[in-house]
Amino acid sequence: MSIEEQILDFGKRARAAARALAKLSTQQKNDALNAMADKLVADADTILAANAKDVSRAKADGLSDAMIDRLTLTPDRLAKMADGIRQVTKLPDPVGEVIREWTRPNGIKISKVRVPIATGENLFLFEGFQEIIAQHALSVVTPDLQKVGGLAIAQSIAQFADVHGMPVAPHNISSPVGTLAAAHFCAAIPNFLALEFHASDVPFWNDLVEGQTAPIIRDGFIVVPEKPGLGVTLNEEVARKYVRKGETFFE
Repeated sequence: MSIEEQILDFGKRARAAARALAKLSTQQKNDALNAMADKLVADADTILAANAKDVSRAKADGLSDAMIDRLTLTPDRLAKMADGIRQVTKLPDPVGEVIREWTRPNGIKISKVRVPIATGENLFLFEGFQEIIAQHALSVVTPDLQKVGGLAIAQSIAQFADVHGMPVAPHNISSPVGTLAAAHFCAAIPNFLALEFHASDVPFWNDLVEGQTAPIIRDGFIVVPEKPGLGVTLNEEVARKYVRKGETFFE
């Protein structure tokens, strides 16, 4: 089976599974998530052995050190993945909340059920968000602050969302510079919900800036710097060390 066929097969199976998952109770979903976490721990040796082959191939193909690091799994990273899955089971289930129920004169019972939608990471400028917010076509607004058009644009989006009673949870897969800029933004809007984050396992991530006590993210929180600007400065020595091959350093 070719890679294209495998991807298509995965997609078909995922779509079929989605129909079944939509009917599961909260307990059933939590049981499945806990089983996933347990399986990660139980099969750690097998997973790490397979990952070692992937890393070896990546090195042979000339991937950068930063990309290889992101690819590499360790016992600690697997344990954190399992713990992260278990933490999801402790959160309220956002799917299936009954907002309203009523019975028609003909006896048919009708329920309005909540299925929250969060989107916006690939939309640009205020105009990209205006209609979907005005039409209440989403539940949580998730602009990517690095590409939406600037912090001022993002603020106008957040204000418009607030008028319509919607929270904002910025999409964020950036460096400490971008993450702290996002933290400042989140602290300045009234409808902040949460800040997404993906880079916790990049070993040099905290070293990319100076002026903020590491780790920048502690127990899921960021202390917003009170110094001028973002409150930190870029550590150029570390940034230059991990720049991707073939890319220039702002030069």
